[in-house]
Amino acid sequence: MSYVESAAEGFWDYVREGMPKDSLDNCTSVEQVILHWVMYGDAVADCSFNYHLYLSAIADIFAQWHDGRWVEGKETAIPDSIVRARAKRSDRIYGEIFDPYTFVVYDKWKRNR
Repeated sequence: MSYVESAAEGFWDYVREGMPKDSLDNCTSVEQVILHWVMYGDAVADCSFNYHLYLSAIADIFAQWHDGRWVEGKETAIPDSIVRARAKRSDRIYGEIFDPYTFVVYDKWKRNR
Protein backbone atom coordinates (compact mmCIF):
# COMPACT_ATOMS: atom_id res chain seq x y z
CA MET A 1 0.00 0.00 0.00
CA SER A 2 1.38 3.41 -0.97
CA TYR A 3 1.60 6.41 1.37
CA VAL A 4 -1.30 8.04 -0.47
CA GLU A 5 -3.49 4.94 -0.22
CA SER A 6 -2.64 4.61 3.46
CA ALA A 7 -3.55 8.25 4.14
CA ALA A 8 -6.81 7.93 2.21
CA GLU A 9 -7.57 4.73 4.11
CA GLY A 10 -7.38 6.82 7.29
CA PHE A 11 -10.21 8.95 5.87
CA TRP A 12 -12.35 5.92 5.05
CA ASP A 13 -11.68 4.46 8.50
CA TYR A 14 -12.85 7.73 10.03
CA VAL A 15 -16.02 7.73 7.91
CA ARG A 16 -16.76 4.11 8.83
CA GLU A 17 -15.83 4.12 12.50
CA GLY A 18 -15.12 7.59 13.89
CA MET A 19 -17.57 9.98 12.33
CA PRO A 20 -20.90 10.28 14.15
CA LYS A 21 -23.76 9.01 11.98
CA ASP A 22 -25.77 12.23 12.38
CA SER A 23 -22.77 14.28 11.23
CA LEU A 24 -22.42 12.14 8.12
CA ASP A 25 -26.14 12.44 7.42
CA ASN A 26 -25.90 16.25 7.64
CA CYS A 27 -23.06 16.49 5.11
CA THR A 28 -24.09 17.32 1.57
CA SER A 29 -20.72 17.15 -0.17
CA VAL A 30 -17.49 15.23 -0.17
CA GLU A 31 -15.72 18.44 0.81
CA GLN A 32 -17.77 18.69 4.02
CA VAL A 33 -16.88 15.13 5.00
CA ILE A 34 -13.18 15.82 4.34
CA LEU A 35 -13.38 19.01 6.41
CA HIS A 36 -14.97 17.01 9.23
CA TRP A 37 -12.06 14.52 9.01
CA VAL A 38 -9.59 17.41 9.30
CA MET A 39 -11.48 19.08 12.16
CA TYR A 40 -12.42 16.08 14.29
CA GLY A 41 -10.58 13.09 12.88
CA ASP A 42 -6.91 12.34 12.51
CA ALA A 43 -6.30 13.78 9.05
CA VAL A 44 -3.00 15.38 10.00
CA ALA A 45 -1.66 12.24 11.66
CA ASP A 46 -3.07 10.00 8.90
CA CYS A 47 -1.09 12.10 6.43
CA SER A 48 2.10 11.96 8.55
CA PHE A 49 1.92 15.73 9.16
CA ASN A 50 2.70 16.23 5.46
CA TYR A 51 0.52 18.73 3.62
CA HIS A 52 1.50 17.43 0.16
CA LEU A 53 0.56 13.88 1.17
CA TYR A 54 -2.75 15.28 2.46
CA LEU A 55 -3.48 16.89 -0.94
CA SER A 56 -2.65 13.62 -2.67
CA ALA A 57 -4.95 11.76 -0.28
CA ILE A 58 -7.76 14.21 -1.08
CA ALA A 59 -7.28 13.53 -4.79
CA ASP A 60 -7.49 9.79 -4.12
CA ILE A 61 -10.61 10.27 -1.97
CA PHE A 62 -12.29 12.29 -4.74
CA ALA A 63 -11.39 9.63 -7.30
CA GLN A 64 -12.81 6.80 -5.19
CA TRP A 65 -15.89 8.80 -4.27
CA HIS A 66 -16.84 9.91 -7.76
CA ASP A 67 -15.80 6.74 -9.56
CA GLY A 68 -17.81 4.64 -7.15
CA ARG A 69 -14.88 2.39 -6.37
CA TRP A 70 -15.71 2.46 -2.66
CA VAL A 71 -18.49 -0.08 -2.19
CA GLU A 72 -19.50 -1.60 1.11
CA GLY A 73 -22.53 -3.00 2.85
CA LYS A 74 -25.50 -0.77 3.59
CA GLU A 75 -24.54 -0.21 7.23
CA THR A 76 -21.26 1.52 6.38
CA ALA A 77 -21.95 2.89 2.92
CA ILE A 78 -21.67 6.58 2.16
CA PRO A 79 -25.19 8.05 1.82
CA ASP A 80 -26.35 8.41 -1.79
CA SER A 81 -27.40 12.00 -1.08
CA ILE A 82 -23.73 12.95 -0.70
CA VAL A 83 -22.59 11.08 -3.79
CA ARG A 84 -25.22 12.79 -5.91
CA ALA A 85 -24.87 16.25 -4.38
CA ARG A 86 -24.32 19.09 -6.83
CA ALA A 87 -23.31 22.58 -5.80
CA LYS A 88 -25.94 25.25 -6.34
CA ARG A 89 -25.29 28.99 -6.49
CA SER A 90 -26.35 29.38 -2.85
CA ASP A 91 -24.21 26.48 -1.56
CA ARG A 92 -21.08 27.21 0.42
CA ILE A 93 -18.00 25.70 -1.19
CA TYR A 94 -15.60 24.21 1.34
CA GLY A 95 -12.38 25.37 -0.27
CA GLU A 96 -10.56 25.58 3.04
CA ILE A 97 -9.83 21.86 2.78
CA PHE A 98 -7.08 22.90 0.36
CA ASP A 99 -5.65 25.56 2.69
CA PRO A 100 -2.41 24.59 4.47
CA TYR A 101 -3.35 26.92 7.32
CA THR A 102 -6.52 24.91 8.02
CA PHE A 103 -4.52 21.68 7.92
CA VAL A 104 -2.13 22.92 10.64
CA VAL A 105 -4.53 24.96 12.78
CA TYR A 106 -7.06 22.20 13.41
CA ASP A 107 -4.28 19.83 14.42
CA LYS A 108 -2.96 22.35 16.97
CA TRP A 109 -6.50 23.11 18.15
CA LYS A 110 -7.21 19.40 18.79
CA ARG A 111 -3.97 18.96 20.72
CA ASN A 112 -4.81 21.90 23.01
CA ARG A 113 -8.39 20.92 23.82
